[in-house]
Amino acid sequence: MVKGIKINCKRVYETGLKYNKEADLVRQEQEKLNNISEGINNAWTGGDSNNFLVSFNEHIKALDEIIEFLENNANILKSNALEHSNIDTNFTNNMKRSDIDE
Repeated sequence: MVKGIKINCKRVYETGLKYNKEADLVRQEQEKLNNISEGINNAWTGGDSNNFLVSFNEHIKALDEIIEFLENNANILKSNALEHSNIDTNFTNNMKRSDIDE
């Protein structure tokens, strides 16, 4: 006998929402770092400043990959939870109809 996988669609969807929230938090921190970068640019001049800012800004930009990862996985979790829930509902409705027909 094959056992099915039991999924709590609500918890999967809520996990997707948490991923969205975390992506927003990373985006907020990224904005703070961008503001710091602008402040450094205004307060510190010279070659060392330029070299530091190039590296610093690359690290800030790298946060885009984390944000994209979180958002993509949030979308996958939420859409799969909704799809699975719909399939369960349809199956349940079909089973109820089968019971009535007999």
